[in-house]
Parts: sequence; C-alpha cells; structure tokens
Amino acid sequence: MNQLDIKVTVNSANSLQFQYKGNTLSFRRMDGIEKFRRSTFSCDLSLDLCNIIGLISTIERLIPRREIYKIHISLPILSLERWQDSEIIDELKIMISQFTINDYIFDFYSFVKSSAKMRDQIVMELGDEAEVSLWSGGLDSLSGFLNRYLENPNKEYVLVGFGFQRCAFGKQRNLHEKINKLFPNAKIERYRVFHDIAGAPKKYPNPSFRMRGLLFLVEGLYASKLFCSDTLYLHENGIGAFNIPFPGSGHWDRSLTASPAILSIVSKFYSKLIGSERRIINPFLFFTKGEMCEVFILNILKFSNILELSSSCDSNHRQKDKPGQCGYCSSCLLRRQGILSTGLEDTTRYSYPHFNDVKRMKHFTQFTNQAELWKGFLLVGVDQIYQQDPIIYESKKYMMKELNISGEEFDQKFSKLIQSQICEWDRFVRFIGNSQTQIA
Repeated sequence: MNQLDIKVTVNSANSLQFQYKGNTLSFRRMDGIEKFRRSTFSCDLSLDLCNIIGLISTIERLIPRREIYKIHISLPILSLERWQDSEIIDELKIMISQFTINDYIFDFYSFVKSSAKMRDQIVMELGDEAEVSLWSGGLDSLSGFLNRYLENPNKEYVLVGFGFQRCAFGKQRNLHEKINKLFPNAKIERYRVFHDIAGAPKKYPNPSFRMRGLLFLVEGLYASKLFCSDTLYLHENGIGAFNIPFPGSGHWDRSLTASPAILSIVSKFYSKLIGSERRIINPFLFFTKGEMCEVFILNILKFSNILELSSSCDSNHRQKDKPGQCGYCSSCLLRRQGILSTGLEDTTRYSYPHFNDVKRMKHFTQFTNQAELWKGFLLVGVDQIYQQDPIIYESKKYMMKELNISGEEFDQKFSKLIQSQICEWDRFVRFIGNSQTQIA
C-alpha cells in the first residue's frame, strides 16, 4: 500500500495549506448570504468537520485513480477535546470509507486562534421554521424546491449552494433570481459556500470526485445548524438517489451521495459530533425525474424559461463553441427523459442532441440494457435487483428500522419507481428513434 503524509503548515478558520510532492497547495472555504461573509454563530465543531472533509476531498483529487493509499493527516483544529474521542474518530473513518478506498489516519492538535475577528458579521436572522435545502442549480434541485415551495409558500427557505467554480454560482444565482421574479412574495435566501484550491494541477489525476458529495453534505449540515434547522433537505429523484449501477460497472464508479443508507451514516455521525440530532431528508426518493418535473406544467412555470436555466451535464466535453450541456451523458439523458415525460418541449440547448457515433451511444445503450434487465427482474420480484445491488438492500433495512416503513411497503414503492422509470425510458427511446429516422 502506498504511504502519504500530509501536514497542514498554515491554518486559519477558513484556510488550510499543505505540501504535496514539493508543491504548496491550499484549500480555502468562504461562505455567506450572497456575499462572502462569515456568520457569528459558534460552530467550531462543524467548521472543523468541513475543513477535514475539504482537505480529504482535495487530496483525493490528487491521488491517481484506483491506487490505494494509507494517508496520515496532521491537522490543527478548533475543538480539540471533541476530536480526541476515539469513538468519534472511528465513526469519522467509517463515514469517509463510504466514499473512498483510501485509509486515513488523523493527528489533530489545537489551533491557536490568531484574531478575535475570526467571526465578524451576522449575515441573516431567520424564523425557527426555515427549511434548508441543498441548491446545485440542477434540474432535481430546482424541481424539488419548487414542489416544496408550492406546497407551503408561506414558509421561509434557505438554498445552500456549493462549488469549486464561480460559474456554478452564476447558474445558482440566476435560478434564484428567476424564482424571486416569478414569486415576488416568497421568502427565499441563497447561502453559498465557495471552495478554492490553489496550487493544484490543471488536470487532476483522479477525475472521480466522490468525496465532493460528502463535502456537499457536511457543508449543508453546517448551514442547517447556522440557521437553527434540525433538517437538511436534499432533492434527488429515486433513480439518481439509489443510483443502481449499470451491469459490469464498478462500485467506485458510482456516486452514493443521495443513497438513504449513506444519508443515515452522515447525519448520525454529525448528530453525535455536535450532540444534537440532525437529519438529511430526500422527499423525492420514490419519484422519477419525470414525476418531479410535473411541477413545470403549471402555467406560471410553463411559460417561463426557468427549466432551461437549470444544468444537469456531468460530461467533460466542454467546448467554447458548443452549449454547456452535452445531451448524451447519463445526467443529460435522465434530464431529457424527465422533461419528455411531462409532455413539455425541451428547449435546452445540447451540444449533441443526436447520437451519431459509438461514444455518444454508450450511456444510451447502457440505460436501454438496464431497462430490459429490470423488466425481467420485476417478473419475479424486486429481490432480484437487491441481489444485483446490496447497497439498495442496506437502504431498505435502514428505512425499515429508522423510518418505520415495512419491508412490503418499501418493495411496493421501489417496484413502482422502477416500473415508472422503465415507462419513461421506453418513451424516450421511441423519441430518439423517431428523431434519428427523421435526420437520416
């Protein structure tokens, strides 16, 4: 096993600096309502956790994919006493192990606060009933929030945006501004967390940023604590949340950020760390993307351009003369499937709306093969899918134990989710087939 020692040489409440292969790298976080300002809430433990996971997220980008490392981290933190608890460290490692194959060893020591101005301004005061949700600028994030808002328009909401690139905040800001124009009486604030990595190579050795999902969750939990909410909402369709792997794909090729079992592990650890119960809830776990997108059928949304302002693409195809969304990656395909199922016209500009080569057929073919596989599984019961993917079965056990859902109820809801996904996908396949025929 490869060995790696990381010692943080400079640390402030929001900045970490360390040496890696002779280069100086830094991880810096900035947060606040619209402006990069800190709040006056005392959340040292939460800030420690964000810095720990932020540092690990940076390291994971630098390590070549599929190489296994034992990594020793020496890090100054704000609340040393709590982090000296062996149970906390053990559970921290368990949580991290859900997102990486690397083994982390920690050496924490006390951080000396250099200035009383480390916390400077209160940025906002909200009522006790504010609903805090993650805000990515994606279609699920948008449709999920709109569904929640329209159910209770008198509630106060906080949208927690997160990113490593400022362009992501531009998309999140544009969507927020559009919502405020459509619903001028809404009480919605946008809280953003910007992560900056300086000194890193332009192209990372590890393009799979799985740890970023954990960082997103702990930053969201930190924000929910700032705004005195015991619940963080994550809006993700069921197919994306369970993220059933394609046949033959590897475990570490999939994101598990929204898996119910993972959300339970993360929220339980955070609750134990701060000594107060916190939850992460996905209200749309058994919804397809199309079912979430039905909210756009409402006239006030149908005749706006808000849907096309959202972004879904996870491809690396980016070209200056092409639209930002490729149209053929798995995220774009689910987006197109979801919009089509509502009967609305998809006005999103895609770089490659048609599949004219093997590369751009890859995910389309995988989804089609998976749908055919599921059809066979459903004939004999969803247990076949659980056998294919034990992580879903772990989510079932979690929901039975902690949410008081019977096994039969879970099976029924999961079966309906899969059946609905198959129907939506079959419709999309016919649409693509007709489009390709017309082009030919």
